[in-house]
Amino acid sequence: MRLLKHLGKRTLTLLACTSTLGVGILVEACSSSSSGGFDSDDAGTDGTVNPSGNDAGADTGPSPGVDAGGGDAGGHCTPISGICDIVLQDCPKSKTGQTQECVWNGSTGTQCVPTQASEQVPTGRACCPSQDSNPCLPGLECVGDPCPDAGPDAAAVMTGRCSPHCCSNDQCGVSDPEGISGSCNVTETSGGKDLYYVCAYQDTCKPLGVQPCKSANSACVVQDKFGTGNCGPVFGTASQEHQACGSVGKECVDGTMCFYRFFPDGGQIFGPDASPADECLYLCHTPNSATPFDGGLLTNAAGHGGCPGTETCKAGLDTSQFPAWLSLCAQ
Repeated sequence: MRLLKHLGKRTLTLLACTSTLGVGILVEACSSSSSGGFDSDDAGTDGTVNPSGNDAGADTGPSPGVDAGGGDAGGHCTPISGICDIVLQDCPKSKTGQTQECVWNGSTGTQCVPTQASEQVPTGRACCPSQDSNPCLPGLECVGDPCPDAGPDAAAVMTGRCSPHCCSNDQCGVSDPEGISGSCNVTETSGGKDLYYVCAYQDTCKPLGVQPCKSANSACVVQDKFGTGNCGPVFGTASQEHQACGSVGKECVDGTMCFYRFFPDGGQIFGPDASPADECLYLCHTPNSATPFDGGLLTNAAGHGGCPGTETCKAGLDTSQFPAWLSLCAQ
């Protein structure tokens, strides 16, 4: 079984839960980050992801922007070797004149296999990972979450990206159509051993609408006390403020995040199975606090610094995980 792991900062889906007591509300934040096509439980044909983000072995593989191994226009950097180079894609044509591509042989090296007519999706384009076929152009892999069963809306919720094998960032290009620059910072492994590196297309953002997500059907999720924002995918219809959230198909609308909240009066929203549910709450700009970006870009509109209706911006977030200039809207 293959395992995807990230080098350096975690960008795979993770659960970041904190709790703090503030303004009479006990809040536990449960948010997920996205790697823009790599927040995945399935990658390529049989991949799984390390959801803990502990990234054992994260000191291996090429550093972003560095040709780790060099030579031959950026090839020969991968831990595996064989009859072809998976980065250079240097397979000759078959004896019958058919074009071939270089792939992992499922064991210790690489092999050349005939390309298929179904391989059509270009570099950086959204795709649906499949165990049965590769939708991407020869030499690329569709890496990401398995696509949800969305019926006629399937094209809107593609969760993977057609990713090149790589030695350095300049081999990644940009995503289509968003123009997100790729980074050579994902390692594929098998049995605890590194195989090769692929590109990730991380759509970043700044909260409160300062820098919106480029990717369609996504929302800006705050990751840390510095206000780092990554764009998480939204499958189907996004949950609005005070609606249940926390599972696929129940992601929060942009400008809000998913929190588990205990109300002072003992009230609590409930999911369809009558169990307590996480809830989408608006983020807002803590009054009179400084931000690392131009405060003039903020407004009083909900999701852009202010709050809806009669709600006001109140403290309630753990400043060890969220910036002090970020708060929640509440009555």
